Amino acid sequence: MASDAEKPRDDFLTFTVKEAGLAPTHFKLRRTQRLGVMFREFTRRRELALGRPLAYDFALDGDAVDAEHTARLLVLEDDDVIVAVERAGDDVAPAPAPAP
Repeated sequence: MASDAEKPRDDFLTFTVKEAGLAPTHFKLRRTQRLGVMFREFTRRRELALGRPLAYDFALDGDAVDAEHTARLLVLEDDDVIVAVERAGDDVAPAPAPAP
């Protein structure tokens, strides 16, 4: 059995999510982890920054990326860029009313 020092260091990968006109957001995930984890975190961060509910579509090299995809399935490499495009209109649920 391999010790921690002998394990391959490529279990993780670092990549960028870019939304037009905004600074890129960097993520580090396991290659076997579903990208939906990153999608939810990216959306949460943007909602906190803007103070309103948001929804996004994500693409890699022009092809849609699904929340169930993994970096290994998409053959993502370090420093790849996933593009986030905000969905407009009815796809976004209204923000909950503040508690009284």
